[in-house]
Amino acid sequence: MFRFLQIALISMLAGLMGFCGNKSAELPGNGNHDDTPVTPPAKKLEIAYYTGTPMPAVIKEPSDLCYGFSGNSLFTVDDNSGKIFELDLKGNLVKTFPYSFGDLEGICIDEKTKNIYISEERSRFIIRLDQNGAPLDTIRGTKSGVPADDENHGFEGITLHGDTLYIVNQENPGMYLKYNRTTEDWIAGNLSVGKQSNGKEGSYSGLYYDTADNTLWLLCSKSQKIIHCDLNFNVLDTVVLPAEIEKPEGITVSGDHTTIWLVTDNKPNSKFYTVILK
Repeated sequence: MFRFLQIALISMLAGLMGFCGNKSAELPGNGNHDDTPVTPPAKKLEIAYYTGTPMPAVIKEPSDLCYGFSGNSLFTVDDNSGKIFELDLKGNLVKTFPYSFGDLEGICIDEKTKNIYISEERSRFIIRLDQNGAPLDTIRGTKSGVPADDENHGFEGITLHGDTLYIVNQENPGMYLKYNRTTEDWIAGNLSVGKQSNGKEGSYSGLYYDTADNTLWLLCSKSQKIIHCDLNFNVLDTVVLPAEIEKPEGITVSGDHTTIWLVTDNKPNSKFYTVILK
């Protein structure tokens, strides 16, 4: 009898030790993976040269930028018409999506489902669309933690990594948001990077998730800066844009980090820029 109790006790202790030692287990719905360490780039980002061409005439107020479904084109939104447009990598118009929305500022895609996500600034809505641009459902930002008293400085750039949507609030205050599509939980924090030379907010306008190194590229419109940062918005590097590139609103980066594509909302002279890095 004593021998039986001894074996049972040993088995129970082994089971407890195995349970307590499992530090790699993830909680259900944890899709952020924000603790993944990111090595700062060995080479500082510098601009070699850039070219700019006028945006297609139908796109008067472009905002945000992301890769299209093929990976060889770009999607952008137009705040003026409320439509989504597809461009080639030289800024030429490829396609106009048929649906219109209100006060569009951000766009990203889910490569697996071919769903499109767009952000509306004033309403603080994120709308999920099918691959043709038809609305499927809406994520309301009322629980995001963003103040609702400044309608014209709301949701801007949006990007997707795993199960998490990353969004930036333009200013007053500048904030980052993380929305978990599974748990429907919001995480919010204040942003103070990329300030203007006078110390005022940089005005966050674009956001891009980089699959090549698991980082984010944050665009600041008023300070004309690109902030390369980790998933918790800790700065890895900063690129100051030439004065000519006014009011940048959207950003996408090539996988090899040699090219950055930008759109500017500087009506009536909105442009598409190709920036080549050294």
